[in-house]
Amino acid sequence: MAYLTGITPVNARIMLHLYEKNRIIEHHGLASVNYDEVNHRFRLLFTSGEVLHATTLIDATGYRYKPDPNSVKPMLLDNLAQTGLITAKPYGGIHLTDHYQVIDKHGKVHENLFCIGPIANYNHPVPTPHSSFMAYRDADLVIEKFASTFNTIENRVTNSNTECFQ
Repeated sequence: MAYLTGITPVNARIMLHLYEKNRIIEHHGLASVNYDEVNHRFRLLFTSGEVLHATTLIDATGYRYKPDPNSVKPMLLDNLAQTGLITAKPYGGIHLTDHYQVIDKHGKVHENLFCIGPIANYNHPVPTPHSSFMAYRDADLVIEKFASTFNTIENRVTNSNTECFQ
């Protein structure tokens, strides 16, 4: 039996693992996101006026099938679509590699920007019950590619960059 869920067990496992390893910080009130092409980092502006920089972003704002660059109240995916960092497919979903890395409006693959979950798996005009589930093989691809972006010694992360999610 399949059913729609806000977060799949696979995605929950990924998030929990990163959270337990202190690789994720939670921060609310995201106002805008810009990407620094030179330093390969995201610049995050919050409604409080605070600015943070991160190498990786995780959007935990809910269940979506397609970003809306014309949204009146844009969320992270909408902001990324407005700047061209992500591009929506005509019937939902966004353009990604087989490792779930984002492909921008110029066709460039962003090695530090991943998208998993419904929007990554969806490209049908009508939602299907299985569209929110990501295969375990695909989760392993994401974890493997994501882990390769960090310097590790004996499974201990030595890169001090933090990740943020809204």
